[in-house]
Amino acid sequence: MTPTIFPWPEPKATAWTTKSATYTDNSVNNMACGVLNLSGTDYIYCVGGSAAGATTATARVFYYDPVADSLTYLTAGDDWPGDASGTILPGGFAVHGNKLYILGGFDILVASTNQIWEFDPTAAVGSKWTQKVNTPMGVMYAPTCTIGNIIYLAGASDFSGGLVIDTTNSFSFDPIANTIGTIALIPRATGETRALTFKNPPQMWVMGGGRVAPNPSNEVDVYDPVSDSWSLGPAFTTARRNFATDTNGTDHIWLAGGYAPTSPTDSTEVFCQQGGSPTPTPTATPTATAGPCTFQVLIVSSDVGVPPAVLHDQIAAEPGVTTVDYFDAEFATPTLAQLQPYNIVVAFSNSTYSDPIAMGNVLADYADGGGVVVAFNFDWYGPPFGLAGRWMTGGYTPFN
Repeated sequence: MTPTIFPWPEPKATAWTTKSATYTDNSVNNMACGVLNLSGTDYIYCVGGSAAGATTATARVFYYDPVADSLTYLTAGDDWPGDASGTILPGGFAVHGNKLYILGGFDILVASTNQIWEFDPTAAVGSKWTQKVNTPMGVMYAPTCTIGNIIYLAGASDFSGGLVIDTTNSFSFDPIANTIGTIALIPRATGETRALTFKNPPQMWVMGGGRVAPNPSNEVDVYDPVSDSWSLGPAFTTARRNFATDTNGTDHIWLAGGYAPTSPTDSTEVFCQQGGSPTPTPTATPTATAGPCTFQVLIVSSDVGVPPAVLHDQIAAEPGVTTVDYFDAEFATPTLAQLQPYNIVVAFSNSTYSDPIAMGNVLADYADGGGVVVAFNFDWYGPPFGLAGRWMTGGYTPFN
């Protein structure tokens, strides 16, 4: 089995990529994973897991380097102590202060567990794990995330009558004080899903999930730690559980796979919420209130001083477009800071760019940061009308 990464918003890739690193076995179901830094490098650390349908679990720890595409397994002395019996899967998990916390677990086909364990990747071999205070009840497959210095858990599976069930169990954990706190219960029972730290000020977004009808769900429940209250976020399309989901923390959420509702799905969904009015120096047009999946577009053109009004109006008429602005590149080159408020830049020339090399370089820098570049006519014409710089030499253009 190999780890798979969806490389959006990498500008040169538009599909899933299967990496070459290979796990040593198939005990990679129901792992607890998080990004931790070791000696200045970020790795994806993973703890525990089992083979699908198995009644035994592994306690091992390994980390994956997505840059080198390599897996490194820690020695047995750093195995997760929460699985001393060889039958316990990790419960909820979250990262705080470069440490991975595992809250609860599932003693397979027996019961949920209530231990909290802290993993420190920088500690000495054999001393990386520390047991903390117990959770107030057994929790497993629990949506968990960190906001500030507090770890929040809301909704969790439990094992009752021989079945996995959903609950509204909700509480907080202070990893510094090593104490449990109370929070408002999540309004619906769920489990077998993830919670994400999203938006600013940060909130906890519990993403669908659940097993017991009417679950699984596509409902997104949003917890505000300041007001200790719940509200509804925008629902995603396909109700599912046991799926992969993550966020950049501010404006995008990705989710993929899972059971929908009982059969596996390979569908991927992206939620984008662009907010705020852009603050560049190009000629500005009024912006509508941004909502889910809205687009801000900058037309960067060199066209003998004539604004491309028809193109502007056609783009502005497209669904979800809230902003279309101009930048005249015949007489100046936009800076990266001027491009970054937009998620799409349309570049074309009908006369020479002010500086074709600088223009190509800044478009490549913008694409490196996740921006989408749409290049039009004459960009590949060559001197004197075309683009140059890194856009042409660095593999960004689809044409030679």
